[in-house]
Amino acid sequence: MAEYARIGRRSLYDDVANELEAMIHREALKVGSKLPSEQELAGKFGVSRNILREALKTLKERGLISVRTGDGSYVVRPKPEILTNVVTRLIRLSDVTLPDVFELRVAIEVVASGLAAERAGPADIKELHAVIKNMEADREDVDRWAKEELRFHLTVANATKNPLFPCFIQALSRQLYTLFAEGYRQPTAGTQGIAGHKAILQAIKARAKTKAEKAMLTHLEISRELLLGAAQRQPP
Repeated sequence: MAEYARIGRRSLYDDVANELEAMIHREALKVGSKLPSEQELAGKFGVSRNILREALKTLKERGLISVRTGDGSYVVRPKPEILTNVVTRLIRLSDVTLPDVFELRVAIEVVASGLAAERAGPADIKELHAVIKNMEADREDVDRWAKEELRFHLTVANATKNPLFPCFIQALSRQLYTLFAEGYRQPTAGTQGIAGHKAILQAIKARAKTKAEKAMLTHLEISRELLLGAAQRQPP
C-alpha cells in the first residue's frame, strides 16, 4: 500500500503536488491507477480539500493525471504536448530569434538523421517515401505542405528509435509548422525542399550515416537562408 507523507500546515498546494509526483516517479502510484478520493487524500496529507484540489490541478497541468468527471483522477503518462506548451511559452516570453531555432534544429536533427540511417526499419522508409509523394502532390496547398514537411522530420526522429528525438520535434511542432509554411512561400522553396528530403531519404536507405547527417545539414542551411533572406526583404 502506498505511504503518504503528511504535509505541514505552512506548506502550499505545490508541496502536495510534488509529493504525489514523487510517488508516481517511484511507482508507489502506478500509471493507470486511480487516486483515492479528494477527501481521503486530504486526510492522508493533513491538508484542506481546497489545497488538495489545487494540487490535483497542478498535476493535471503537468500531464501526470487525468480527471474523469464523476469517476475521479487517474495517473497517466505525460504526453509530448506538455513539453510543446512549455517550449511555446518560453519562445513567446523570451528573445528567441529565427537563428536560435535553426541552431537547435541542427543540434537535434543532424544527429537524428545519422541515427536514422543506422536504425530505420522498413516502415520508417515507407513512411518517408509516402511523405515526399504527398509533398509533391500538395505544392498548391500551404497548410498540407507544412503538415507533411513536419511529418517528414518527425518520421526521421522516430526512426532513431530514441523516444527523446520525436519528443523534442513535437515540442517544436508549432514553431516548425510556422517555419515550413513561411518557407513554402519563398521562390524555389518547394523544389529545393523536396530535393533535400529525397537526399536525406536516399542516405538513410543506404545506411550512410555521414551522408544522412550532411544531407540534413544542407537542407537546414538552405531553409535558413531562404527564411532569413525573406525576413531581410520585408519592409521595416
